[in-house]
Amino acid sequence: MVGHNARHMPMSPPDRYCRNLSPLALLAVTAWVAAGCGPLAEPEQPAEAGCGGFLRASLHGGIAADIDWQGAELDCEGMPRPADDGVRLRFAGTISDAGRSRKVAIILGIEGLSRAGAGRELATNVTLIEEGEGRFFGTRDMNDCWSDVTNQGPAVENRASLSVLDGTVYCVSPLAELNGVSTISFTEMTFSGVVDWEPAE
Repeated sequence: MVGHNARHMPMSPPDRYCRNLSPLALLAVTAWVAAGCGPLAEPEQPAEAGCGGFLRASLHGGIAADIDWQGAELDCEGMPRPADDGVRLRFAGTISDAGRSRKVAIILGIEGLSRAGAGRELATNVTLIEEGEGRFFGTRDMNDCWSDVTNQGPAVENRASLSVLDGTVYCVSPLAELNGVSTISFTEMTFSGVVDWEPAE
């Protein structure tokens, strides 16, 4: 196995020759070790998928499941709401309810949050979508749920428009099924997501 520092060492003439071969020619000379073609460097492992955030909550009612999405199992994104009135965050992942796997997306519309700011008791619209099943759950009005956004800081990516938001959502009423009779409730929902304050049009 080639060590990490070997990538930074100057290559010998045979190594340079092997690096310049076409893929088919390289296969033809794989066994030609005696001529100086050393073992190829191991390919770098791809970075773990996901958005780098998390979402945690315990759901009860029409969908009953413990959510702990993070790493590769979580897809998330965020952008400003229309008229620069706060942000909209979307989290998506898979849950297990009664032994059945379901794909679920949770959308948080947080009012009154400005760029690089934080805030307490920010009115929040919560929508839960069971993807592929056509089930939608949501708050009846903006007085049912609120968010405490405890931190907003720069994202790991080198883009000035990206921010990481950390916070907790609370609801005093369950989410009503918009096209049915079920409801979903949770005590609190903690999250860390990324918002792009200047999304591409």
